[in-house]
Amino acid sequence: MDTYLNTYQILRDVREMLGEYDEDLMQGRDASGAYSNVFLTRRINEAQALLYAFLMKVIPDEFYAETTITASASELALPWNFGRIIQLRDSNGTVVTPVKPRQRPAQAASGSDLQYYRKGRSLYLTRSGISSTYTLYYRLAPREIHAGRASAGAATSITLDADYAPTVADYYNGMTLENLTQDWTDEIDDYTAARVATISETAAANDIYGIVPEIPDPFHYLIAPRAALEAKMKHSNPKERPGASDFTSWQQKVVETLSSFNIAEDTMYPEHLWSDVCGGFSGGVWVSMPGHDSPIWDGF
Repeated sequence: MDTYLNTYQILRDVREMLGEYDEDLMQGRDASGAYSNVFLTRRINEAQALLYAFLMKVIPDEFYAETTITASASELALPWNFGRIIQLRDSNGTVVTPVKPRQRPAQAASGSDLQYYRKGRSLYLTRSGISSTYTLYYRLAPREIHAGRASAGAATSITLDADYAPTVADYYNGMTLENLTQDWTDEIDDYTAARVATISETAAANDIYGIVPEIPDPFHYLIAPRAALEAKMKHSNPKERPGASDFTSWQQKVVETLSSFNIAEDTMYPEHLWSDVCGGFSGGVWVSMPGHDSPIWDGF
């Protein structure tokens, strides 16, 4: 039995909700289904992103992280789970001030190691030649997840499926992987651009595995029903299209799951908090939530 609700289980749930579950389809041995695994994996990641967009507004501390970064020629590479910066401090604890790129000095030699600007997935100190170590405080952004079949495996390594795994070094560092064939769960210590994940367990070619989502565990079960709704909306020829009540039902489950968190009673959830998970509908309803004197907005 799996320890977590990993992507393989989520994919299985989505297929069951769509009335198209089959082990051959699940494991890529049969491609005759109406919904491909690639299509459904995209919908799963869309569902995860929608949940994240909402949860970040309601329980942002669940996505807090910090790490140390050493500058290379004044460049600080952001981690692959980086979502939003909170603060940057130098080794003495002094806050490094953000500036806009156009505000940096014309000559880098006259810049400062206590000023930075962002460009792409890096922060740049306005003074050149800096190699100091800094502490980055930031909000996590959940990385894309998938299930697949290992193309190779050995003691302490597994090569992830080329159809789904990214070719970005360190992308999966620190994430949890479950091997359903070998029946183990492990954390990925390192990940290379060749899709090789370093683990402490032993894997083999053709092992079936699933990556575990990074959003809080109580919300994992909400990914599959939302992904199924997304699939019905975006497939060119679905068996049925979802209605407004389907989205309202899903959002009600989100609200109910939030009750397991210690949320202040005066916290409000106005309509704009649902803007990222509206599913193309407008309007909404006010619903009661345990621990709150006033009802909260459940838009759809």
